[in-house]
Amino acid sequence: MSQPPPETWRSDDGSFVLHYPPRVLEEIRAEIVMALHGPGRGGVETGGVLIGGPSGVPGEFHLEGWRPIRCDHSRGASFLLSSRDVAALACQVEGLSGGGTGGVLGWFAAHTRGEFGLRAEEQQLHGRVFPEQAPLFMIVAPEKFGDADIRFYLVTGGAQPSAALVPGRLRLAPAPGLARPGEAPSAPAPRLVRKNRSSPRRWILPGLAIVSALVFLAAGWRLWNSPRAEAPAPPPVPQPIGEPLSISTLHITRQEDRIEISWDTFPLETSGVTATLTVLDQGRAFVRRLSPAEFALGRIEYTRPTSEIRVSLLLERNGSPSLLARTHFQGPPPSE
Repeated sequence: MSQPPPETWRSDDGSFVLHYPPRVLEEIRAEIVMALHGPGRGGVETGGVLIGGPSGVPGEFHLEGWRPIRCDHSRGASFLLSSRDVAALACQVEGLSGGGTGGVLGWFAAHTRGEFGLRAEEQQLHGRVFPEQAPLFMIVAPEKFGDADIRFYLVTGGAQPSAALVPGRLRLAPAPGLARPGEAPSAPAPRLVRKNRSSPRRWILPGLAIVSALVFLAAGWRLWNSPRAEAPAPPPVPQPIGEPLSISTLHITRQEDRIEISWDTFPLETSGVTATLTVLDQGRAFVRRLSPAEFALGRIEYTRPTSEIRVSLLLERNGSPSLLARTHFQGPPPSE
C-alpha cells in the first residue's frame, strides 16, 4: 500500500519549514494518547528521538521517523529522565547519528501536565545530549478527544543552550487510516452493530405516529356525527426556532479509564447541520465542534478523570428548531 505524500508545515512568520510524512506524526500522536490512557490517573508522559535532518535551506528541515526514549518514571509521571535514562539516551543519539538512518533531527516530549512550554530541564538536557546539527525540540500536548497541539523550539548553544520558540502551532487530529510499519490499516468500526442494537428504538416514533393517527381519526368521527357550533379556527401557534427541542439519544459506555460517547443517526437531513458536543467535567466545560465525518461516525472517546460528567449534544439546523440531547454519567473513579 502506497504511503501518502509528505506534508509541509510553515511557521507563522515563514522562517521555519518542516516536511514530514503524515504517518510519522500520527504514530507519535497515537503513542502519546495511548500513554495518556495508561496506568495511574492521567497516565504518563513519553518522548522520542526525531530522525531526519536539514534540507540545505536555512530554517528548513525534513522529518523521516522517530525512536522512543527510555524513561523509568522514577521521578513521577512527567517525562523527567533519571541519570541512567540520560546515559542510555546519549548512547542512543550517538548510535543514530552514525547509523545511516538519516541523522538525528532532535527530539520530542509529551506535555500532559503543567504549562505548554519548554521546561528548563528539557533545555539543559538538549544541550548535554544532542549535537548542534540536531536543534529541533517538539512539544506534543494531547487533548481529551485525541487531538494534539505541537509547538516547536530551536535549541542551540551546547553547555549553555538558548532556545527560540517557532511562531505558530501544528494541529493534529486522529487519522485512523494510517498504520504503523508492518501493520495493516485498521478497518473502520462496523456501524451495523450499533444500528442493530439501537434498532428497537427506531420503531418507537413510527408506532407512536400510527397510534396518534388512529386516535385522531376516532375523535374526528365523533365530532363529525355530533352537533357542532360554528366557531372561527384558532390561529396557528408559531413554533420557536431559536429554542432547542429536547431529545434523548446520547449514550455513554464505560471503557476502562475512558468512556465512549455515542449518538444515534438522526432521521433528518444532515446537510446544514452544526453539531456541538459539550462535556462538563469538574466544573470545566470541554467543547468540541464535530465535523460532518465525526457526526456521521456516531461516537467519540473521552478521557474520564473523574467519576461524574455531564454531556450535551446540540444540533443547529438552518430554518428548523435546534435539537438538544443531554445525558449524565456517574460511576467509580478511574483506577489509580
